[in-house]
Order: sequence, then C-alpha cells, then structure tokens
Amino acid sequence: MLELMIVLAIFALLIAVVTPKITVNAFSKSLYKQANTLRSQLQEIADQSIFTGEPLIVSKDQEGQWLLWAKQEKGWVQIDTLYAQQPETITDIKTNALEQQKVLKSLAFTRSALFVFLSNGRYLGFDITMTSNEETLTLQGDGINDLQIQ
Repeated sequence: MLELMIVLAIFALLIAVVTPKITVNAFSKSLYKQANTLRSQLQEIADQSIFTGEPLIVSKDQEGQWLLWAKQEKGWVQIDTLYAQQPETITDIKTNALEQQKVLKSLAFTRSALFVFLSNGRYLGFDITMTSNEETLTLQGDGINDLQIQ
C-alpha cells in the first residue's frame, strides 16, 4: 500500500510540473498562428498593391477591426475587413509617424491609418508587437522585403 501511495505522489508531482508547460506552449502556438495569419494578410496586400498598381491603406476602427482601403473614382473606399484583434491579444504598432503623415496627405487619405502600401511595391516600415498571456512576438516589415515574424 505504501508503494502505491509513493507512485501516486510521484505521478501527481509529474503532472504538476508538466501541465503549465503544455498550457504555455498552447498559448504560444495560438499567438504564432495569429501573427502568421496577420503576416500573410499584410503580405497579400503588399502583393495586391503591386499587381494593381494602386496604393492600399490599412486603418483600424473603434471595435479593433483592421480595414482595407483602396482609392477609387469617388475617393477612398473600404473594400475589406482584414483582421479582428483577439480580446486576449495586446497589439503595439510602431511606424514612422512623420513619414506616414506625409504619405497619407499626398494620397488625400483623411483618416488615421496603420499601414500604407504603395503601388511601386514599397510600404512604410513597421513593427507590430503582439502579446498574449506573457508571450510576445514581433511582426516586422522593413518597407521592401517580405514580412518576418521574430
């Protein structure tokens, strides 16, 4: 009987040690999946801007949804909803605000914007830091190359 209690105690100890690692790994995979989905969507927008020869702009509404805008004959029109931020994810976006304001003014875009993709294949560089449950990933765009998750 004593041996059985010792085995159960060891088993309980192993479960207590392993369970948190499994949970953290699941959160990490979820955050990576969100970052990769966002990376794919933004890369697709960059490619679309090149193929159409038109600039595209991403903005954010009050509910946290990221919106895609294209310039048409009657002005800038929302053409798609890209990304809805998960409630448990905190997103911090860093861009060159002065350069972005100049570009938005030259494109006659009057709303605030997160990202600008130009028709020549370039975009204004950015860093998106995504944090969820103490896990952090950075999605980085340098303005020319493919977007990277770090």
